[in-house]
Amino acid sequence: MPNLLRNEKSPYLKEHANDPVEWYAWSDDAFSKAEKENKLIFLSIGYSACHWCHVMHEESFMDEEISSLMNKAFVSIKVDREERPDIDKMYLNIIQSMAGISGWPLNIILTPHRKPFFASTYIPKESENGVIGMRDLIQKVSEMWKADPVRIERMGSEIINYIRSGSVPSEKKKFDENVLDDSYKRLLSIYDATNGGFGISPKFPMPLYLRFLLRYSYLRKEKLAQEMVEKTLYYMRDGGVYDHIGYGIHRYSTDRVWFMPHFEKMLYDQALVSQAYMDAYLLSKKEEYAKTSKEMLEFMIHDMRDVGGAFYTSIDADSEGVEGLFYLWKSNQIKKVLNNEEMVIFSTVFGIEDGGNFGNELNILYKRYDTEHAVRKLGKPAGEIEMKLDNTRRKLYEARESRIHPKIDDKILSDSNGLAISALARAGRIFGSETYLEKSMKTADFVLRMMVKEGELFHAFEHGETKIKGFLDDYAFMTEGLIELYQGCFEDRYLKGAITLAEKMLKLFWDQKDGAFFFSRDDGDGVMCDKDAIDSVIPSGNSAAISSLLKLYSMTGRKEFKEKALQAIEYLSGSIVENPLAHIYLLSNMGQLFGYAKELVIVSKSKSESAQALRKINTVFSPGMLILLKSDELASVAPFVADMNMINGKTTFYLCSERSCKEPTNDIDTVINALNRSNVDSY
Repeated sequence: MPNLLRNEKSPYLKEHANDPVEWYAWSDDAFSKAEKENKLIFLSIGYSACHWCHVMHEESFMDEEISSLMNKAFVSIKVDREERPDIDKMYLNIIQSMAGISGWPLNIILTPHRKPFFASTYIPKESENGVIGMRDLIQKVSEMWKADPVRIERMGSEIINYIRSGSVPSEKKKFDENVLDDSYKRLLSIYDATNGGFGISPKFPMPLYLRFLLRYSYLRKEKLAQEMVEKTLYYMRDGGVYDHIGYGIHRYSTDRVWFMPHFEKMLYDQALVSQAYMDAYLLSKKEEYAKTSKEMLEFMIHDMRDVGGAFYTSIDADSEGVEGLFYLWKSNQIKKVLNNEEMVIFSTVFGIEDGGNFGNELNILYKRYDTEHAVRKLGKPAGEIEMKLDNTRRKLYEARESRIHPKIDDKILSDSNGLAISALARAGRIFGSETYLEKSMKTADFVLRMMVKEGELFHAFEHGETKIKGFLDDYAFMTEGLIELYQGCFEDRYLKGAITLAEKMLKLFWDQKDGAFFFSRDDGDGVMCDKDAIDSVIPSGNSAAISSLLKLYSMTGRKEFKEKALQAIEYLSGSIVENPLAHIYLLSNMGQLFGYAKELVIVSKSKSESAQALRKINTVFSPGMLILLKSDELASVAPFVADMNMINGKTTFYLCSERSCKEPTNDIDTVINALNRSNVDSY
C-alpha cells in the first residue's frame, strides 16, 4: 500500500511512496504524531540522482523486516534536499558538528521534540566492519530512549546550542587586495600539478576556483594561474568524468586522475563548468575550450530542458539498478556499431580494452591519447582521425539512446535555472549565438511567469504546481542571471526584473541587526534561519547576493545596493581573511569588490547598428565589465546615462569606472585596447 508520500510532487519522494516504511513528508502532522506517541523521529534526506540513497532504499527501506522495525520505533520523515535546501543545510550543519562528515543520504534521529542525537550518512542493513547497521541501530536507539529520555533530550539541546553559537562569524577584520594573493597561494598549495584539479580524491570540478584563477591571472599577469586552469580543464575534458558520447560532465571523479566518475549529472555543474571553459576560451583563444563549453550547453538543452523552456534539476547516476551502466561499454558492444577501421581508431584513443578498464568487461570512456599522440600511434593525419572520431561518436550515441536511460529529476528550481540563464546568456554573447540567447530568454520568461506569485519568487515548479517560497539562493542566482541576460539582449525588462528581485531579496532576507543575508525566512516550522556564506561547488547565497548588488550599483548608481553589499562584506570580513577559499566566488568579483569595475555604455540608433561592435567587445576577457545600451527605459533606472549622447551621429562608447568616464569614442578598437590585459593597471 502506498504511504503518505503518494501525493507528493517531488520525484525523489515519489520513489519512496510504495515503501513499506510509513513515510511522512516534513509536516506538522509528522511532528504532532511523534510528540503524541512519544516516538523518536527518523529523518532521511536525499535526492533523486543520489546513488547511495538508492542503495539504502533497496537494502533497508524496501525490506519488510527493517521497515516493520522502523514503523514500530519511529515516525519516519523523508525530505528531498533539492526541494527543501533549508532543511538540508540545517541538518548538514548538525551532522558535521556531531560526526565530522557530510553527504547523502543524510540520516538523523531526533527526539519527539526535534532534538538530534544520532547522525550518519549511508547506513548498511546489517552491521559490518565496525559500522552499525539499521537492524542494530533501531534496537540500540530504542533502548537508549526508553532508558534515559531526559539525557537524550539534553544531548540534543546541547548540539543545537553549539551549532547556533558556531553560526556567529569571526571578529570583523579589514582586508585589501592582498586577500587575492593569499587565495592564489592557498589554491597553489592544494593544486595537483600532475593531474590538474585540487586535492587528491574525490575530485570535484570546482569551477569557482577555476574562474577566480583566470581573473587573478588577468589582474596580476600571473601566467601560472592560467596554466593551472588550462591543465585542469584539459584533464577534466579528456577524463572519464566527461561524457564523451552525449556530452556533459558528471558530478565528480572518485579518483585523482579524473578517470572514474560518480555518474550523476547536475544542472548546476553544466552551467558553472561551461562558464569556466568560456572564460578560458576568452583568455587563451583556444578553440577546444569553446568546443567543450558548447558541447555542455548542447547536452543541457537536449537532455535537461523542459518543453516550457526551463531546465530540470539532475540526471540519476543509476540505470537498471546499476551505477553508471548507461555510460559503460563492453568492447563487443562497440564492435557491433563500428567498422574495423573505426574500432581501431576509437579503441586506441579512448582506451577500450577487451577485458574492460572498469571491471566485468566494462569500459569507462576516457581519452587515452590526444590527437597529436594518436597521429603518431596510428600513422594517420589529424584531420582524418578527428573526422572518424566524430562519426563514431554519432554512431555510438544513437546506439546508446536505445538503452534504458537514467531517471531525470524533473523538478524545476529557480536557483539552478538562474545559473543556466547566466551560462546561456554569456554563451550567446561570446559565441555570437542568437539560439543561446533565445534559450536563455525563454528560461527567464518561464521562471518569471510561472514561479512568481504575488510578487514573490518560488523555489520549485513540479508537474504544473509552484511550490515553496523562494530562498536566498533563488533570488540571488536569478538576479545574477537576469543581469547577464540583459547584457546579451539589452531588453530593459530583464534589468528591471533583476532590480525588482534584488529589492525583494533585501526585504525578505536581510538581517537588520547584524547585516548580511539569512538563507531562509522564519516560517515557524522549526528550521533554523542560518546565513549561508560558504562557497563550495556553487556560490553561497550571500556571495551571489553581494555580487548582484555590486553589479546593480555599477549599472544603476543606486547607492543603497552598494551600502548593503559593503555591510554584508563587513559582516563576513573575519571569515574572508581567515578562510578566503570559502568565499572564492565573492573574491572572483574583484572588479566590483576593489573598485576596478568598468561600465561600457553604448549609445546607438538601434541594437542592430551596435551589433558589430558588440561582437568584438564580447570576445574580450574583461571580468568586472558591465555593458549597457542606452534607452529611455534604461535612463529611468540608471540616471547617469541620461546625458550620454551620440557623437558625429555614430554609435558611441563611454567607458567608465566609479562614475568617471574616459573621453567618448566612436572607435570600438580604442575601447578594446583600453581593456587589453597588456595595458591593465586596474581593470
